[in-house]
Amino acid sequence: RPEHEHVVREALAFGDLGLLDLEDHYLSTPKKVVALFRWGVAACGAYWVLRSNDDVFLRLEPTMHLLSRHAPANVMMGLMIDGSSMHVPRPEHYNATQESLYRQTKAWAFTHSDYPSEAVPTFVQGNAMVLSRDLAFEVAEVARRPWFRLMADDVMVALLTARFAPVRLVVA
Repeated sequence: RPEHEHVVREALAFGDLGLLDLEDHYLSTPKKVVALFRWGVAACGAYWVLRSNDDVFLRLEPTMHLLSRHAPANVMMGLMIDGSSMHVPRPEHYNATQESLYRQTKAWAFTHSDYPSEAVPTFVQGNAMVLSRDLAFEVAEVARRPWFRLMADDVMVALLTARFAPVRLVVA
């Protein structure tokens, strides 16, 4: 688009921007998160990939101090949410589609075919999370599989990394 040409020129000149052709909408968030982790690993070669919302105040000094005490492998960091007390919202319980339920409640909903479990894993709250390179790579790679379904980005990342039993670092 012509109105974005200056951004494209900057991305090409400096290589510090990842551009996506997506509608900027909350339901696009999982695709943006996957693309961010893919870009952080492939284009930047980063040891750590940080994903945050634009309204989050990042405390970089304590974050980097905490990360420096760990090898950059098998680490997930952020505000951990214990999912054991949560229920999995199902659109069929509300006689609604996933998208219409989201528009009504601003909450993600999962069909049984997308997520057959009733359990919600412990996850890093989606407003800010750090993954080590290996876990960021896993999120990016698994999301390429044809059977993969997009869901809430924070729960999605937890599910994709759970088999590695990552070290969970909590930032208050």
